[in-house]
Amino acid sequence: VKFLDISDGLSNNSITTIYQDKDGYMWFGTYDGLNRYDGYTFKVFRNEINNEKSLSNNTVYSLEGDSRNRIWVGGNKGASVYDKSKALFHSVQYKEKTNSTDVVLKNVVHQIKAVTKDLVLLATQNSGLIVFENGDFTGKTVPIAKLKKAFNYDALAIQKDKKGSFCWVYVRDLGICKYDYRSNKMSLVTPL
Repeated sequence: VKFLDISDGLSNNSITTIYQDKDGYMWFGTYDGLNRYDGYTFKVFRNEINNEKSLSNNTVYSLEGDSRNRIWVGGNKGASVYDKSKALFHSVQYKEKTNSTDVVLKNVVHQIKAVTKDLVLLATQNSGLIVFENGDFTGKTVPIAKLKKAFNYDALAIQKDKKGSFCWVYVRDLGICKYDYRSNKMSLVTPL
């Protein structure tokens, strides 16, 4: 067993999430940036002031890869997508409601899941579940059917169903919801 810490180049000893990509790199989210480990050395990615192509924030809570070999990075102030072929980050945006303007995501991202080849879901605080389709960096929020505040909820966790047509979403102070990929609808299944 080999122990790795800040003396080896890790940006922070508090690891919040781990992901291994298709190329074998290990990615570590910390409270002080994103770290890529190649088996020998760490490369650290951090937010750079006035650089829109850098990591959106240094506190990383969730990592996920997509079918295009990109790394989705979620944290305490939104999310970024790292394009490894271009070595740059894209910030993600979303439309809160149909026909609304694009807004840069600044809310906490609790979890990210690539549930199909062309579908990435973000569980966020206050913006609920955000769906990104076909490699786009602009997502759409998913309302919960029959709720007064259908778009304003705190999604905490996503679990893909083994059948592959829907996923389970845990919503704080509400319960478990079911999100159907085909119909793009989410409904409350088990209230608290």
